[in-house]
Amino acid sequence: MKSRSGIIDPLILMQAALALFFGITGLVYLVNYNSAASEIGRAFAQLAGRNDTLNVVVAVIQLVAGIILLVGLFAVIPQRYMVFACLAILVLWLIQMIMAHFANNFVQPAVIPWLHRISSDIIVLAGIWAVSTRFS
Repeated sequence: MKSRSGIIDPLILMQAALALFFGITGLVYLVNYNSAASEIGRAFAQLAGRNDTLNVVVAVIQLVAGIILLVGLFAVIPQRYMVFACLAILVLWLIQMIMAHFANNFVQPAVIPWLHRISSDIIVLAGIWAVSTRFS
């Protein structure tokens, strides 16, 4: 196997970026949960028969994923726990992608914007996968 030369391992940088992404994404949703705009949005969603519980659960999972990835940068966590955490995050992200891009909004509002949104989620998915290889 080819050894990496350089000061910073790119996978550590990817892990830090994913930790920041998941932590901030979960935190932003939870912090803005009680804002006036969010309350109005939830009211309309309830009128349409939609429940917001799943969004809160996903936000908490994203926040926890960010914390796990961040702690993994600075603390010695057993390898099997980090592999399990990365695989759990990977599976949950894949489920979120399916729900967001295929189950509800398949090719909506048009093909190009849909491809743009899904491509950014695929980049995150590939990043999680790459980081998981760091521990296996």
